[in-house]
Amino acid sequence: MIYVGANDGMLHGFEANRGEEKFAFIPTPVIEKLHLLTQKTYGVTGQGAHSFYVDGSLHVSDVYIDNEWKTILVG
Repeated sequence: MIYVGANDGMLHGFEANRGEEKFAFIPTPVIEKLHLLTQKTYGVTGQGAHSFYVDGSLHVSDVYIDNEWKTILVG
């Protein structure tokens, strides 16, 4: 899997071999701001600044859950 934070406010997960998107996740604090992305003046110089929605660090760890090792991604 390849994980990418995008300017659409989502964290996207793509299957690495085929490039097929498997999921997109919207962090809870971002939901109330998503409507701003659809404004015609969004990001236009002098009309409002660009906001960063999904720009935090991601952490990958191996954890032991239900008697087996799994790799998890936490953002």
